[in-house]
Amino acid sequence: MAMAAAWIAAHKQLISAYKSQRCHVQYSRAVVRIRASSASPHALHLHPIQLLRPLWSSVASPQALSVMKNDQNKTRSTVLLPSLSSRPFNSNQEPNFPLTTAELEFNVGELERTCHLQHPQQQLTKHDLHNQAWYLLSECASSNIPNQFDKGVRVRRRSDKSTQQELLLRAKLGSRILDVCLKEVESRRLFLWEWLSRESNEIDDSAINTTTNNNDTTTDRFSPTAYWNEAPHPTKEMYSLVFSMWKSVIESCSSFSIKSSDAMDLMESCAQQSSSLLSLMEEEYSSDAAFIDAYNSQIQTGRYTLLRMGAVLPDVRNYSEVIGTWGQCIDGSNLRLSLEKQDKSRRQGCSSSSRDGALFHKRLKLEATAMKSMMELLESMEEDLYGTFRSESNNTNSSQQRKRPPPDRYCYNIILAAMARQINPSLYEMRLVLQRMMERVKYELELLENDPDLTEESDTAQLYELAMAFFPDVYSYNALIEARANRSAMFASDNKPQPQSIGGYTSPRLRYRSAWQQQNNVENLSRRKKRFTASEEEAILAEQIIEEMRHVATVTVRPNIWSYNAVIKSWIKTDSERGLLRALLIVNSLAMHGHDRGNDEDKEPSHAPTQIGASRLEKGSTVFERISRWGASFMGSGDSSDCSDIASDERSKIKPIHALDSRSNTQSESVTNPPTYETRNRSSNQTSQVFQSVGMSSRLSYLYSAAGEGKRNDTRAQQVISHESKATLTSPPKLNEIDDDMHSNTPEPIGPLPYIEDKVAPDLKTFLLVAQVSLEYMHSDPNILISGALFIGLALERRGTALSTKLAEDLLHLLEEYYFDLNTDIAIYNSVLNAFAKAAKDTSDARSCFAYAQKADDLVCKLVEKDRVESDTAPRPNEYSFLMAINAWSNAATAAASTGNVSDGRSAALKAEELLKKLQSQPLKTSKSTIACFGAVIRIWASLGEAEQAQRVLENMVEKSERLPLDIIHFNAVFDAWARTLISQTDTDKAISRLLNIRDLLMKMNLGGGYDSFNVDPDTSSFNQVIRACYSPWGSTLAMDDENIRYKAFAIAYECYAKMIQDNNRSRRPDAHTYAHMFKAISTLLPSSTTENRSEKNDVCKTVFHACCRDGHLSKSSIWTLRKCFPDGDEFIALLLSELDNHGTMSTKEKLLMISEDQLLAYLPMEWSRNGRNYKGLNRHRQ
Repeated sequence: MAMAAAWIAAHKQLISAYKSQRCHVQYSRAVVRIRASSASPHALHLHPIQLLRPLWSSVASPQALSVMKNDQNKTRSTVLLPSLSSRPFNSNQEPNFPLTTAELEFNVGELERTCHLQHPQQQLTKHDLHNQAWYLLSECASSNIPNQFDKGVRVRRRSDKSTQQELLLRAKLGSRILDVCLKEVESRRLFLWEWLSRESNEIDDSAINTTTNNNDTTTDRFSPTAYWNEAPHPTKEMYSLVFSMWKSVIESCSSFSIKSSDAMDLMESCAQQSSSLLSLMEEEYSSDAAFIDAYNSQIQTGRYTLLRMGAVLPDVRNYSEVIGTWGQCIDGSNLRLSLEKQDKSRRQGCSSSSRDGALFHKRLKLEATAMKSMMELLESMEEDLYGTFRSESNNTNSSQQRKRPPPDRYCYNIILAAMARQINPSLYEMRLVLQRMMERVKYELELLENDPDLTEESDTAQLYELAMAFFPDVYSYNALIEARANRSAMFASDNKPQPQSIGGYTSPRLRYRSAWQQQNNVENLSRRKKRFTASEEEAILAEQIIEEMRHVATVTVRPNIWSYNAVIKSWIKTDSERGLLRALLIVNSLAMHGHDRGNDEDKEPSHAPTQIGASRLEKGSTVFERISRWGASFMGSGDSSDCSDIASDERSKIKPIHALDSRSNTQSESVTNPPTYETRNRSSNQTSQVFQSVGMSSRLSYLYSAAGEGKRNDTRAQQVISHESKATLTSPPKLNEIDDDMHSNTPEPIGPLPYIEDKVAPDLKTFLLVAQVSLEYMHSDPNILISGALFIGLALERRGTALSTKLAEDLLHLLEEYYFDLNTDIAIYNSVLNAFAKAAKDTSDARSCFAYAQKADDLVCKLVEKDRVESDTAPRPNEYSFLMAINAWSNAATAAASTGNVSDGRSAALKAEELLKKLQSQPLKTSKSTIACFGAVIRIWASLGEAEQAQRVLENMVEKSERLPLDIIHFNAVFDAWARTLISQTDTDKAISRLLNIRDLLMKMNLGGGYDSFNVDPDTSSFNQVIRACYSPWGSTLAMDDENIRYKAFAIAYECYAKMIQDNNRSRRPDAHTYAHMFKAISTLLPSSTTENRSEKNDVCKTVFHACCRDGHLSKSSIWTLRKCFPDGDEFIALLLSELDNHGTMSTKEKLLMISEDQLLAYLPMEWSRNGRNYKGLNRHRQ
């Protein structure tokens, strides 16, 4: 009965699976239930199809199939039947419910079990390959990895260890699927070879005409052709899916590779697995070809048909996937981050560990191994290509001779991109790869010329176009620009002039032109003494690649927005004023490109304002002009008006490089007539005006061909830029008054901006490059990290000046006004908010600080309002947005408190709390960033001495934390605020009430406590602040109030001290401050009016003093405070003598009386103050 019930339940589940399109998932669960309920042990070894064969016969009936087919036509989706006997319906949609990793592992195990049965009717077939193996592979390679444990949690895939393990397991499952298919193919080869050996003795000698059709498949006898045609040969796409799986594992480990040796080992192992799988693919093809040749040579063609090749030959896509897998092992950005952290630690006096150096060298070794493997694969492909086509010994088809496919442009670009990501990209090696691409073009053109069969011009043009397909494209050149940007970041730490002094002699500059080339111009001789850093020279050469792309005469290679973004990145990575200026001007040039600015060219240039403020701007000025003026002022030493003062004079003498070419558009030359290279000459008289202010004229000689006679791409003339930009490009401030000092800080002009191609507009990444937040200012919470495509650091926010803040605000306005269709990311707004917060922190003027905080507040309120009205298009503010605005108000409150303006400080705190309330009203999940916002408001109130307000926000934070780990700093800020507030408390009854409140707050903190405890552990500072608060109301004066009240206060202090003594955790053990506060509490709270009270006070002093000496936390402040506990000096001396006797040190009362209090600590044993001496604040004179 149980077995029958299981069959009925499985039948119902299969029918419902078709209706809900979840056949694969429920089918696996049905098989598990059937096997579990089966009483026969043999059922555990049966194939699922054998278990459900009666059901399939009923489900797959013509009536049922027709009904299912009608339903599928309605829903336009089909579920594959996991059967070996039935035929599924094709589907073009993915299942709505992806399989989990456990279900995938179960299905792969079932597939392996099928292959191990070794029965002709139960073996894996080609039908199963397309319906089971292919489906499982696509599920393993799916990017939507379901989380079976906590689906509601947002997990960052590239940093989650569990996701890495899941990706690795899925890659292993994909390799197992291929291994199952290959084993089945090999078993079929063995079976056919054994069958051929047995049949060779029974074959008749009668000759039958050779045929190539499968006429033997219709007979009842065993058909080797049909048996072989059903072999499950893996396809090229299946191999590509497995390659992509191993590549995904490497991508997930890339961010951890610099911190973990295991991650680097895993990356190399995954790449090795891909290479081994590619070699297995080639060996399978060779083995299959050898078997087919041997079989067909022995079989009688009259009786059986010939077998055909079933294994696939690796194509260029398979090779490119493996090359890309090795390329993912190279990521120099992680190494550069590690080097920056090491340099920062060295500057702070911390020595880098040897482990970091070992990991660094291991990463370099991994990159070297990856580069070697990629080049070996590329060379093997090129070797087979050239060797095959140059051999003319036979006329066999070249595709049969060639074992490896020829590389295409995509393979070269993958290698170039990997080279550009190295920690120290080698431009020489990258140029060699480009040379390989040019040799391939030359090789294809030689084949075209030597082919006598090509007579028609159309065929020649088509083949010429195919040959040009191997020419370096825009992505090849973008890799070179990216390499220059990474080299610029590598050299950014060296901001010194390039020539170095050796033995007192400064080597001359090797890159400027000779005197006769500069026409002996004295002014140019003085200018060329100015220095470019190595990082800036790399950025200049990155711009040179843009010009090289524009002047390629063979094919049309035009820069795209990624090209300009890489150039902007290279200038930003220089970390200099000049680099920031250049990046801003390029962004401005990109932004205004394609927008109608009216007749601005006919207007006189307006002077840039000397101060930042909207009141100084002209009413008719556009955002582009304002950005140009703000960017121009970066070049000056403070007054940017000098830049525009000479604009009119320079405009009449110097023209932009793009204005020299006034020719109209020219059509590209037809591919039927290959273009020829012509010599581009230019008179020195024409170029002297353009380059008379360019110090790197030898590096920029490529610009001379801009107005030459050579072939150019089909591009239109550059729009005339604004007068402010012209003045900035060619005439920096006081250019004609440059001092001859070799180490002058005046920036050297660089040259005209790069030409902006038609239909090239800035994207979101362009603005992110200029306004993105540096990672060092971001919170440690991984949930607020922005997209991994963003670059680290930017001078706009690192500067923190009013000018950079205004510029960031203008860039945001430019993005909203002209590029609203880019779907602005919240990272842009967060960058501007961070700039406001940093400007408020670095501003000494309290009013300016409040102005920046108000701007940040207005921007956040604007985002909240836009999210409410335009929820589909406007970016939603996140926790980091509110945190930056609250930090701005925190800086404003600090500035107000420093000037004694308490009312302004309270206003800033109220503004910050209003933002906190708006944050709680947002549909955001509570995270560490939310806790940080609460903590910022708590610190604001605590710094103002508003302990009640700070504790109220703290309790609200605990309530909203949802058991997230809290920061002890926020609790200590509240305790410190109460300690300062209680100093001025005159009502002792009210003081005791508040002390009990503080004590309850401390005891609720998690000391391994129960359910109601807070999710935070107190530290030593927490207990010290509570002990300090206990004696604060009586610290200034010894009021003759009720002694019972002071006993209660001392009981709270001593309870905290006792918990610290009994705790074995080092983070909560008493320190020198603890004993200083305890001696102060004993001196203040314990009365000594009667003999009994005095005796009790002496006993407590002796106990605490003994513990202080035992722990080695004695200090000068403790001795001075302890002396006040004894009005009679003899009692104090007796306490010291008693402790000295216990220590074994002999001394007398007379000696101790002769020593002053400042020298007493030096006389006492060093063991008593071994730890207390480290606290300099407690060892000053009479604190």
